[in-house]
Amino acid sequence: MSRNIPFFEMFTELQSSPQLRLRLAGTELTAAAIDQTEMSIRLELTVKIPLCEGDIQAVKDALQAVYGFSRVETVITCQAPEAKNPAPRSAPKAEKGRKPAVGKVLMGNLIKTKPGPIKNLDLKMTNATVAGKVFFSRAGRHGGPVCGGSALT
Repeated sequence: MSRNIPFFEMFTELQSSPQLRLRLAGTELTAAAIDQTEMSIRLELTVKIPLCEGDIQAVKDALQAVYGFSRVETVITCQAPEAKNPAPRSAPKAEKGRKPAVGKVLMGNLIKTKPGPIKNLDLKMTNATVAGKVFFSRAGRHGGPVCGGSALT
């Protein structure tokens, strides 16, 4: 492969538990080979966190179920992330004439609205901005608009 491909970018339809998705975060596909006659696939993956045999088997079972492979082989290499300077826990205050430091935007645009307390949320609000750590999130379409839910601290 000319470049490493993020695992969940390659296998977008793969459904797995939130815990397994978290352990697979940052996993990259370094090589792949599909045998169309046997409907088998061989994957070489680089992971950031070591996986147990149960996790590896869960990934293989999910790939077989979703993509119809009869056999899935994996070669897994664990590569610990490079040690960087630890990121600050919260954004530092802006000095006069300077903008505050901002983290990497993962999806969408930069949020400029000031976060408010969760106790002020109302069902009639169309948009809300709160701050916290997300420990569970899900979204889906149930015959109408996109419904979502998150749990944060």
